[in-house]
Amino acid sequence: MKSKQIVFGLMVLSLTLIMGNAAWGAQGGDILWEKTISYSSNSPQSYNQVATGGTIASPTSFIVAGTAKNIDNTGGQLAFLKAYDVATGNFKWGGDLSLGTTNSISILGLNGNICLVRNFSVTPYSGQPSQVPLFSLYISVMRAYNADTGDLLWENSEDFFSPSGTTVPNTPVFQALPNRFFVTGFYLNAGGAPQQSTLIVRAYQDRTVVLQNSLLLD
Repeated sequence: MKSKQIVFGLMVLSLTLIMGNAAWGAQGGDILWEKTISYSSNSPQSYNQVATGGTIASPTSFIVAGTAKNIDNTGGQLAFLKAYDVATGNFKWGGDLSLGTTNSISILGLNGNICLVRNFSVTPYSGQPSQVPLFSLYISVMRAYNADTGDLLWENSEDFFSPSGTTVPNTPVFQALPNRFFVTGFYLNAGGAPQQSTLIVRAYQDRTVVLQNSLLLD
């Protein structure tokens, strides 16, 4: 029995010496999650170019607005709004805008848990002279969403009116969740060209979180 106690004591001492200065925890710069946005196989219309139009973060949601179209400009332009859980990256809510031949969504700002956006859709007359812009559809829709659930709180639609500027100041993402920041971008091929058919959405750890083993033993 005594010899077993001695062996156990030596093992504990060895582990203490080896791991005495060890620390565990998430490191600053770690990729916490990654999602993709692509319309290259969507039916009935697919698009080979996706772009970010704006992003904003609340304490619960990272919201991305953008557009999808073809590089040769055939097939019009679709707009989208997508919200992801800031902790897991799981898709929470969103939608597409395809009312006109050219559509866009702009994130105007965040007021508490209310996300304010502008939806914009236009359709030019076919064969319009380039020097005289004529439109069969020109509509701007102001909307307010619950940033957490995506519930539409209100909307205001106007024909042939285009509001400019922001309703409330944009909220920097690092203020929404102090230990996380977000980016969007593209993968590149060997020649350095961006693969524009797929938009990458990522969350990174902002700062290193250290948990010393002494805290585990206390």
